[in-house]
Amino acid sequence: MICVAWCVVASLVFRFTENCGLTIPYCDELDIQSLLRRFWALPYLPVISIGLMFAELKDEAAAHPVHSASLLQYVDYFERPWMRNRAVPKRMWSVHNVAARKRTNNDSKAWNRK
Repeated sequence: MICVAWCVVASLVFRFTENCGLTIPYCDELDIQSLLRRFWALPYLPVISIGLMFAELKDEAAAHPVHSASLLQYVDYFERPWMRNRAVPKRMWSVHNVAARKRTNNDSKAWNRK
């Protein structure tokens, strides 16, 4: 199975945080920081739990009293390529139980760990 490196996903998602204008609120407001960190933690959940948690986070973003427009723009970005994309299913970017799977994509490193 091909896996998407979570570091690549994280850098793209963080870059879009900047594009939405959420960098300063992230630094200044604990509720924004908590919400965005929970988005970033979605890949650490079991695949079956990702959709449920995403729906909860989406509702929380929509209900934010100040930054709901920016947060919904962020949610829309996250949803299109990562949640609804059939070419990149959740099981490809989920890192839940990754220790039980192959820990590296470099076969020579994997061989030398044996």
